[in-house]
Formats: sequence, C-alpha cells, structure tokens
Amino acid sequence: MRKGRKVSKRFLIVAGAVGLLALGTLAVSPNRLQGQDHSVQTSAVGKTAFLTWLEGEGIPIHRGFEVDDVGTVEVKPWKRYGTKGAMVYLDGSEGVTCGMVWEVAPGQKSIPVHHLFDTRVIVISGSGETRFSQGDGGKVLTATWQAGTFFPLPLNVTYQFVNTGKEAARLFGVGNAPWIMDMYRDMDFIFGSDQKFPDRFDGSGDYFKPEPTEFKVTLKDKLGYAVSRTNLIPDVLTVKLYPAGHGALNTAWRKAGGSGTTNHHYSMAFDALDSHVEQFSPAAYEIAHRHLGGVYIMYLSGTGYSLLWPKSAGDQPYASGHGDQVVKVPWHKNTVFIPPTDWYHQHFNPTRTPAKFLKNASFESRVYPLTAKEVFREHGFVISYETQDPEINKIFLAELKKNGITSEMPTVEEIEKKAKDAKP
Repeated sequence: MRKGRKVSKRFLIVAGAVGLLALGTLAVSPNRLQGQDHSVQTSAVGKTAFLTWLEGEGIPIHRGFEVDDVGTVEVKPWKRYGTKGAMVYLDGSEGVTCGMVWEVAPGQKSIPVHHLFDTRVIVISGSGETRFSQGDGGKVLTATWQAGTFFPLPLNVTYQFVNTGKEAARLFGVGNAPWIMDMYRDMDFIFGSDQKFPDRFDGSGDYFKPEPTEFKVTLKDKLGYAVSRTNLIPDVLTVKLYPAGHGALNTAWRKAGGSGTTNHHYSMAFDALDSHVEQFSPAAYEIAHRHLGGVYIMYLSGTGYSLLWPKSAGDQPYASGHGDQVVKVPWHKNTVFIPPTDWYHQHFNPTRTPAKFLKNASFESRVYPLTAKEVFREHGFVISYETQDPEINKIFLAELKKNGITSEMPTVEEIEKKAKDAKP
C-alpha cells in the first residue's frame, strides 16, 4: 500500500448535511411520472454514447423512478460478463450514474473485466469472492463477500466474480459509467485501456481488509457526517452509525427531545463517488430537500414511503393546488429509487421499527472534492419542518393511525418554543 494512504489506517471525519432522501403521494407505477422522462436521451446527432452502449449490451434495462426489489428484477445472459445481468437506469440518473445487476450461478465465475469508470457493489444475496488483479501476472487480491457486503471496483483494475456458495449470487453495483462514456465515446478505450492508477490501487495485501466494527472519531468537520476510508464492509446492516448532526430537522428534533438520524459515510478505492449507510427512527421523517439527481437509494430494512414533487409545484404543493403532482413511492428492503434533479423529496417511516438505507455511489467524493462541486451539490435547498405543507404531516399521521402508532415528530409549536427558549 502506498505511503500515507494505507487503507488499514481507516479514519473517521465528522462531516454533515441532510441525510435522508425521500419521495411521494400518488401511488407511483414503476414507470415515468406523468409521461415525463428525466434521463439524458439523445444528442444532436443521435443517441448518446452511453445509451448506445446500454442498448447494445442486450440485457434488460429497468427504467422509471424506482425498482420495487432489485433482488428479483429480470436478468438475462450478459455476454460481456458471462453471467446473467441487467441494467438499472432510472429516470433520476440524469446521465450521471447507473446501476448494474449481476447474477452468478453456483460454481460459476464471471469473465474478467476492467473499465475506466468507478463502481461500488452491494451483495444482495449469495456468497463468494471477487478476485482483483492488474496487468499480466499481477498479484491477485480477493474480497470475500456474502449478503450485505459492500466493496468498490477500483478504477481499471480487472475483477472477476466467483460464486463459492450453493445458491445463485446477486450483486448490485452503481457507478459513473454514463458520465465517463459520454466524455470519451470510445468503448474500446474504456474497457480496453491498460493504464494503471497506482494512486487508486497498488495491490497491497491489506487493500480489502474488512472494516472493523468500532471506530474512534479522530477528526471533526463542521458539517457533522462520520466518514471512514475502507474498501470492504462485511455487512452494511451491522456498521456502527453516528449522530448525523445536520440540518434544520435534526436540530429541531433534538431540541424537542427526539433522537434524530444516524449515518456513516465511506470513501472507497480513492474514487470519485460517495456512499453512506443511514438509519432514521420509527414514527418519524425528515425535511424535504432537492438537489442533483443520480443518487441511488437502496433500502436495507424497514418499510415506509417517500414523497416527491417537481420544484415547479412549489414548497407547499397541496396548499398551492398542485397536490396532483406529488408522487408516493412505497419502499421496503431492496427497493431502489432516485429523485430527479431539483425534485423535492422526503422519506417517511410510519412503523415501530427503524428504517435503514444505503445511498450508493452518488457523484463526487467527500475526500476528493470536485472543482465543480457547486454544480454537483448534494443538498441545495430544503423546506424547514415549520414551513412545510400541512398536508404532508396529515398524510403521515393518517399512516401512523393505520398502524396504531403515535408520532415521534415534534409539533411546530414544540419546535418554535424550544428555539425561543434557546435564545440568550
């Protein structure tokens, strides 16, 4: 491992912002909302390089705002990998990110592949290992996995999935392939370059050393997110989470006696992506916010729903007569969805158990920021809890009533009183 950047020296940075992404009130079909297509479709001379490649792979392409269960979506033989597979290119991907599904039969090995785009992989089911190598005769490193394991595919490093279990293994990866393909427009270069990136991968034996469960927070950032650098998380369901400490809702919630949300961000393979595991409490939800699309949210546990609506419907869509533009997306384990760019969205947990999700590979690293980071802002605009559309809370209370649960959310009056009491 190169000096000064050993993956075994994992660290935590407390960084922060608004953590849960959310969605809708019209039960949405897995298709496009109101006939609108928010993906990048064609250029002046035809389809984009990415879309041309996408359609040429000959595997199912799952579209719309969400995939109900990525663990059961249709897959077909994928010649490039020698396994079954599918693409998950949701309308909110915006030509920035996309998802890939691989299904590897028991005893099967995929065809070795390498490419010039970053990807992070979550194991949905099964067990096995991924073998990594760089160059002819290079040392082979192995990442062992089972359901819940999370790991990166380092830039242009050859990888091969191997199913060592007795059942089919399914993996779901998200990366910035559309962005890279549209930039270079040369698939032979993207999948055939022999360029090495030693600052991303140097073949050190501890590169895929599993992340330990416990961490000591050693660095703090004013934003309040916990961030660690690692290349193998054995199980995303058991990672240690930290108080998010971000945003108007968490501040108000804690002032009113609530617990807020917890999360844990990950920098992996020195890449240009960001991922985090987050959990929010039962009978609770977070404030609405909007930002760039391309953020793949996959629920790991819990059941609930999300609301989303276009910016043009306003901060209070129901009160302003645009309630018909609000979309409701039910979610549960393995549901994957993406809000389009500048669509407000909120997540709601109307149950007695916590809900946990993985935000997989959104564009831009927290450790290696882009010069254009303002363009790819993660949290651009929020609607405070005090000023949200009253109908939002009414819908949530109705859902709680169905389940015989009392809301854990502070009332507007409680928030205002706590804020007033806190003033000097």
